[in-house]
Amino acid sequence: MRSRIGYALVITSAFLAADATAAPPAATPSDRAQDFVQTQAISARCQKILPGLKLQLQDGRERWLSTFDPAQLQVAQAYAASKEGKRLGNEVERDASRAFGRNTLSAAATCISLLGEYSPAHPLPTGSAMPAERVQHYMFHFTPMALARLQCARLDGIDVATQADGSETWQYRACGRVETVRMAPAGQSWSMTDADRNRLFQALTQ
Repeated sequence: MRSRIGYALVITSAFLAADATAAPPAATPSDRAQDFVQTQAISARCQKILPGLKLQLQDGRERWLSTFDPAQLQVAQAYAASKEGKRLGNEVERDASRAFGRNTLSAAATCISLLGEYSPAHPLPTGSAMPAERVQHYMFHFTPMALARLQCARLDGIDVATQADGSETWQYRACGRVETVRMAPAGQSWSMTDADRNRLFQALTQ
């Protein structure tokens, strides 16, 4: 049985990245059922070690499952409830537990990548002078942390205010709350302040 955590993450990336509106790639129902079980197991482990991501992982999975047609979902659920499916889920979660260990950075990288594969439609910051590739970097890696801090699954928006020294304050808005961070140009790049970065990261474990 192919239940290595690395394999599970490869399947997660390949399957979830597919266009949900297009016909599924050449895959048997068993393959899709295994995807269902493996991603569920990884998500469960992520929620245990990084509870701050729980709302986002649950929301992302619900949106992903909405791309299944009823027959596909029924097959996947039946497989998950079967002896083989339960064994696969246990093996994947055990492998994920071993891979994460007590390394929160490793867990965060994997779990945030899983969130990214769910393709959340976060609104981009408006009015920022930051280059687009750096904006994408912060959206992918730090928006989940900001949402963890805000205890919300979906982002309403990011308001940007430019300061006299050229730096920017970004205000993440979600669930009626606001989280503010400072972005500063650094040569050809931009960086978030260490204090903001650490505060956001700590929210993953709370």
